Amino acid sequence: MGMQRSIAWGGFALLCAAAPARAQEKVTYDDHVQRLLTQHCGKCHSAERTRAGLDVTSYLSLLKGASSGAVLEAGDPDASTLYLAITHQREPTMPPGSRKLPDAVAETIRQWIAGGLLESAGSQAKPKAKKKSLALAIVPGAGRPETLPTLSRHLPQEPLVVPRRAGAITALAAHPWLPLLAVAGARQIVLHDPRTFELRGVLPFPEGQANTLAFSRDGALLVAGGGQPGASGRAVAWDLTSGRRVIEAGDEDDALLACDLAPDRSRLLLGGPAKHVRVVDPAGGAPLHTLKKHTDWVTAGAFSPDGVLFASGDRAGGLVVWESESGREMHTLQSGSAAITGLAWRDDSNVVASASEDGQLRLFEMFEGKAIKAFGAHDGGALAVAMAHDGRLVSGGRDKLVKLWSAEGQLLKTFGPMGDLVLEVALDDEGTRVVGADASGAVALWNAADGAFLANLTTTPARLADRLLAAEANRRTAAERVARAVPAAEAAQRDAAAPLAERDRCVAAATAANAAREGAARQLDEARAAVASATSAAEQARARVAQLEAERATAQSALEPARATLAAAEPIAATTAEAANARATLAAQLEAGAAAAQALATAAPDDGALAAVAKSTQESANAARAAATVAAEQAAAAEASRWAAEQALALANARAAELDASVVAAAAERDAAAARAATSVAPPVELESALALAQGEAERASAAAAAATTAAAPLAETATKARAAADAATRELVAAHREVARLEAARLDVELAQLDRELAVLDAAVALAEEALAEREAAAAAVRAQEQALQAELAAGPERSGALAAAIAAQREEQAQRETAQRAAAERLATKEARLAALRDFAAQIGVDQAAEGAGGGAGASDAPLSQAAAKLAEALAALTADRALAEQAVATAATAVEAARGAVAAAEAEARAHHERLAALPAAIGAQQQRLAAAAEEVAVARQQVEQAQAQRVAPLARNAELAVQRDRWLQVAGG
Repeated sequence: MGMQRSIAWGGFALLCAAAPARAQEKVTYDDHVQRLLTQHCGKCHSAERTRAGLDVTSYLSLLKGASSGAVLEAGDPDASTLYLAITHQREPTMPPGSRKLPDAVAETIRQWIAGGLLESAGSQAKPKAKKKSLALAIVPGAGRPETLPTLSRHLPQEPLVVPRRAGAITALAAHPWLPLLAVAGARQIVLHDPRTFELRGVLPFPEGQANTLAFSRDGALLVAGGGQPGASGRAVAWDLTSGRRVIEAGDEDDALLACDLAPDRSRLLLGGPAKHVRVVDPAGGAPLHTLKKHTDWVTAGAFSPDGVLFASGDRAGGLVVWESESGREMHTLQSGSAAITGLAWRDDSNVVASASEDGQLRLFEMFEGKAIKAFGAHDGGALAVAMAHDGRLVSGGRDKLVKLWSAEGQLLKTFGPMGDLVLEVALDDEGTRVVGADASGAVALWNAADGAFLANLTTTPARLADRLLAAEANRRTAAERVARAVPAAEAAQRDAAAPLAERDRCVAAATAANAAREGAARQLDEARAAVASATSAAEQARARVAQLEAERATAQSALEPARATLAAAEPIAATTAEAANARATLAAQLEAGAAAAQALATAAPDDGALAAVAKSTQESANAARAAATVAAEQAAAAEASRWAAEQALALANARAAELDASVVAAAAERDAAAARAATSVAPPVELESALALAQGEAERASAAAAAATTAAAPLAETATKARAAADAATRELVAAHREVARLEAARLDVELAQLDRELAVLDAAVALAEEALAEREAAAAAVRAQEQALQAELAAGPERSGALAAAIAAQREEQAQRETAQRAAAERLATKEARLAALRDFAAQIGVDQAAEGAGGGAGASDAPLSQAAAKLAEALAALTADRALAEQAVATAATAVEAARGAVAAAEAEARAHHERLAALPAAIGAQQQRLAAAAEEVAVARQQVEQAQAQRVAPLARNAELAVQRDRWLQVAGG
C-alpha cells in the first residue's frame, strides 16, 4: 500500500513538473488529454457506458457533448461545462462524490481547451466561439401596466380547511408588480405579503389541490389549475380587486398539471396526464386548439409575456413552443430525456428557461429555437425555476437547495438547505426576496442581496375566530405592558427631572463660560492680529518704496544711453538721406544721358560705336539706379533707427516720470503705515488677564457640567430605557390593535358575506313572491276578462236571437224556392220522358213496317219519303234523348240544392237552439265566473301580502348589512393606521 502511494505521488510530481514545460508546447487530445480523461472519467463516460450521453474516450464523441448539449467551448475553459465540473466550480461535480482531480490534470485540460481543442499536433485550433449574450433586449419591467390593480381589502380570510399539518407545496407564484405571494394549500390558496409577511387572504379551491398558480400579466387575476388525481381537473381564476371567481373552465378527467392564461385573457392553456395540450376560451370553455405532440404527461406550460407564443413540457423531456393564436408548432427544443419540471419566460419573450429532472437549467432563444445556455443546477434533479424582471433566475431541486443565478447562468447565491425537496421557487416583484417551498410544506424567504433568512410563511392559517382570539390576547398583553411601562417611564422621568435640570443648568453655564472665554480669546487674537497686520503693512510699504526707488534709479540710468543713441542716430540719418538724394540725382542724370544716347543710336543704326556708347550709358544708368535704391533703403533704415531711438527715449522719460510719481505715493503710504504701526502697541494686560479669568471660569463650569452630567446619566439612562420600553410597548399595542382591527374587519366581511347570501335568498323569495303576485294578478285579469265577455255575450243575446230567427226564415224561404225549382225540373223531365217514349214508340212502329216491307221483296220508289221521315225521326229522337239527359241533370242539381237548403235550415235551427241554450246557461256561467273572480282577488291579496312580508324580511338584514359595513370600514381605517 505504501509503495502504491509512493508511485501515485511520484506520478503526480511528474505531472506537476511536466505542466510548466507543456505550457510551451501544443496540448492535444491524442497526446495528453485522452489518457487523462479515460483514466479518471472513462468508467462512467465511455462508448460502453455513456452516462448522461457523454463519451470522453473518443475525440469526436467528446466534441459532440452530452445529452444536455456541448460540454466544451473552444478557447474558453470558463464556459466549458467539462472543465467547470472537474474543478468543482459547477454542479454536478465530477467525479461525483469525490475530491477534485489533481490540479495538474485540470491544468492540462484547461490548456487544451484554451488552445482550441487540438486533436493532434498537426491539427488546427478551432476558433473561439462567440459568446451569446443573454443581456436583456428591453428595460427590466417592460410590460408593466400604467395602472396597477388595487387589491381588494375584503379578500376572504376564513380558511376552507385547517389541516393538522402542512402538506407538500405543489404551486407557488409571485405577483409581477405588487408585493403578493400565492401559495397552494389544501383545497385553498393562501396569499401573503412578502415584505410584511402578513396574511392577505385565503381563496377557497374546493375542486381539490392546486398544482399550478400564475398571475395574469396585468396582475388583476390569479389563475389556479388542479383538481383531484384520477377524478377531475379544473381551472379557476379570481379577480383580486373583488375576490370573486371570474373564470371556471376545463372539465378534465384528471387533475391539471399545467395551466396559464394568455396576457390578453383570450386563451387558457390546460395540460395534464391526458398527454395533450388544450387551449380553450376562458369565457365558456369552448375548445380552440387540441395539440397532441407530447408523448407523456404534460407537466408544465406557460404563455410568453407578449402572448405571441406559449411553451409546454412533458414528463418524457419533450419541450415544444407553439404559436398562440394559430396553435401551430414553432420549435421543438432539445431538452434531453428527463422530465420537464418548470418553465419561465424572460420579460422580452425572446428567451424561455426550463428546469429538468436531469439537474439542468436550459435557456433557449426563440429566433431559431436553439439552446444558448445549459448548466447543471441541482444534484438529483432541478424541480422548479422562476425568472426576475432583470433576467436573473432562481431554481430549486432535489438537493434541498434554492439557488440564485445571473442572467448569464453564473451562480450568485445559495439558500438553504430546506427540510425537504424544493418543489417551488419565486422572486418577488422587486427581485429582492427569494422564496422557496418544499415537500414538507415549509415556505421560506431570504434576502437576495446577502442571503439572509427573513421569515417562514404559514400555509395552514387558523380559523378566523382563533386568530382573532389570539390577536385579542396579544392586544391585552401589549396593553398590560403599556400600562406597566408608561407609568414606569413617567416615574423615571420625574426622578431624573431635577438632576437633568441641574445638568442642563450647568451645561448652560459651561456653555456661557466657554462662550465668554472664546470671546476674550477672540479679542486678544484680534488685538494681536491688528499689531501683526500693522507691522506687516509698514514693512510691505517700506519694501515697496525701496523697490520703486530701485526701479526709478534703473529708469534714470537708462535715460542717458537712450539720449546717446538718439544723438548718434540723428547725424547718420541726415548723412544717409543726403547720400540717397545725391545718388538719386545722379541716377536721374545718367538715365537721361542713356535715353539721349539710345535715341542717337536708334537714329544711326549702322553706327556700332554709337550703339556701344548707348549700351554703356544705359548700364551705368542702371547701376546708378540700383545704388540709389540701396542708398534710399539705407536712409530709410537710418531714419527708422533714429525714430526708434527717439521713441525709446520718450518711453524712458515717461517711465521715469511714472516711477517718480509711484515713489512719491509709496513713500506717502509707507509713512502712513509707519504711523499706524507706531500707534499700534502690544495687547493690553487687561485682555490677557480677562482671558485667564474666563479660562478658569470655563474650566470650573465644565467640571460642574461634567459632574452634573455624570450624576444625571444613570437616571437619564433609566428614563431613556423606560421611555424606549414604553414606546416599544406602545408600538406593539398599536400593531396588536391594528391586527385585531384587521381580523375584526375580516370577521365582519365573513358576516357580511353571510348576510349577502341571506339577502340573496330573501331577494329570491321576494322575486318569487312578486312573480307569484304577477301570476295571480294575471289570472284574476283573465277571469275578469272572461266574466266581462260573458256579460257582453248575455247583453247581445236578444239581438243574436233575432238575427238567428231572420236567418232561419231566410233559409226556409230559400228551401221553398229550391223545392219549387225541383218540382218544376221534375215536371219538365216527365214531359220530356213522355215525348221521348212516344217518339220511341213511333220509331219502333216505323222500324217494324220497314222490316216487313223489306221481307216482302224490296223497297220501291214510294219508300224514300218514309226513309227520310225515319231519319228525321231518329234525329229528333237523339235530340230529345239529349234534352232529357239535361233535364235529368237539372233535376239532380235541384235535388242537391234542396238538400243543401234543408241542411242550412237544420243548421240554422240547431244554432238557434244552441244559442237559446247558451243564453239560458249564461247567468249561471256568469255567477260561477264571478265566484272565480272573487277567489282570484283573494289569491292576489294573499300574494301581495306575501310580497310585503318578503320585503319586510329584507329590511332588518339590509339595515344590519349597512351597520356591519360601517363597522368594517371603521376597523379597516384603524387597521390601516
